[in-house]
Amino acid sequence: MGKHSIRFKITVLFAGIICILIVMLLLFNITFSEKFYMQDKQEAMLNAYESIDDACNQYSSGSISDTDLRNNLEQVSTSKGMSIIIVNSDWTTFYVSTHGDEMMLERLKKSIFNNDIFQGMPDKSGSMQEQPDENRNGDINAGKKTLPEKIIDMSGNGASETRDILYQSDKYTVQKVYDSRLLDDYIELWGTLDNGNFILIRTPIQGIKDNVHISNTFITYIGIGTLIIGIIAAFVLSSYISRPIKQLSNIAERMSELDFDIKYDGKDKGEIGLLGKSMNNMSQKLEENISQLKTANLELQRDIDKKEKLEKMRTDFLSNVSHELKTPLTVISTNTDVILSNSSDTVESQSKWLNYIKNETIRMTKLVNSLLYIAKYDANETKILFKKINLSNIISSICLQYEPLIYENNKKLITDIDNNITIMGDEDKIKQLLNILMDNALKYSLNNGIIKISLKKNKQSNVYITVSNSSETINKEQLNKIFDRFFRIDSSRNRKTGGSGLGLNIAKSIVEIHKGSINVMNKDNITSFIITF
Repeated sequence: MGKHSIRFKITVLFAGIICILIVMLLLFNITFSEKFYMQDKQEAMLNAYESIDDACNQYSSGSISDTDLRNNLEQVSTSKGMSIIIVNSDWTTFYVSTHGDEMMLERLKKSIFNNDIFQGMPDKSGSMQEQPDENRNGDINAGKKTLPEKIIDMSGNGASETRDILYQSDKYTVQKVYDSRLLDDYIELWGTLDNGNFILIRTPIQGIKDNVHISNTFITYIGIGTLIIGIIAAFVLSSYISRPIKQLSNIAERMSELDFDIKYDGKDKGEIGLLGKSMNNMSQKLEENISQLKTANLELQRDIDKKEKLEKMRTDFLSNVSHELKTPLTVISTNTDVILSNSSDTVESQSKWLNYIKNETIRMTKLVNSLLYIAKYDANETKILFKKINLSNIISSICLQYEPLIYENNKKLITDIDNNITIMGDEDKIKQLLNILMDNALKYSLNNGIIKISLKKNKQSNVYITVSNSSETINKEQLNKIFDRFFRIDSSRNRKTGGSGLGLNIAKSIVEIHKGSINVMNKDNITSFIITF
């Protein structure tokens, strides 16, 4: 998890928020909790005074017994955590909640007889304390009067005390006292009850400070625990949030590499889910558009390749035609020069040269006719007359024509022709096809070799014509080019075999016109051309 990752940022953010909340909670607790507790203590002390005054009034009227009164006073003292002393007008102790009532009694006497045990004592600035107003209302906040801090010396106990008067009324005074002997702060309420008795209620403040300290410590521990749990929760939550974002990032990266197979499969229905669906839609559209572009590029490339191929074919065609025409034209020109140089000779004596000229003229005528056929085929101008023809009879007739030639070349013809096999086709073009294949087999079969032609039909009504001849081994590269124009296996173009290298190309075009296929194979020194209709 890098420092720039969203998981790290979310975790740090959560931890920061938790830390800020904890610090704020501690500051509020330190600043306001003690004041709140003090206010609560004052209200509790006033409530205790009211409860005691009411119980004493009931006792004076005979509504409750002495035991019930003391039980009520004990309950107030215990529940409120306060020390209480009540004395009669003759200063005999009526009730005290703790031991050491002599000191509390002494404090009560001085407070009552002097009206204020701090009266006439200088404050820290040297001024004399003012008398409090007598008329107060019953509300603690409305009757609150902040008086100067006083320092007095309690005779007989040697205690030096500092006090703040928190509230005064015509019946009681509430004050905060610091006892330097006990090193503790107290809240005291002293005054008179409705039945004329005197009362002093006292409670230590140290418990409040301890509570504040305990609460601060507790908040600190809880804060640390919350921080740890928050960091873990933030880490888990950030993992949950960042997982789909990482998936979207991976999808975007794969899309940049033109890989559109990966899709967002999250189930989130919020913003991330909508973004994932949008990326899926964008991926699909990009894939479709890029697929269309690829198809267009492929078609363009095919067109370019086709154009380049046609250009190469045109160049090769012109070169081959020039080469094929050059030889017979040279022979004709040479023989014509010989005849012209012997112009006095008779035609009979010049017959040898005239025959050379005629043969080359015939060869040129065949070449030109082949070129014309190829040009028409390329321009889709070949005229075909389809009709039902008996292929068995046509092949048998062709074999009869070639049988004397095969015999004269010391070769053997084998036929395997099924009867009455018919197809729809152009009879002249089929004959031209068979003549090309038989002439090719006769020229390139080995001496004393075998030429075989077969005609078969399978159960699927497919017609197969196979023309085979014994031959030298032909490599794969030559087999792949054998139907190319002007291609001859004898690369030196040996004129002994003759031919222009256009026959097999024309044969292939005739088969394609008839919606058939032609293939060649060379195995065990046997070359076979297989035609399928």
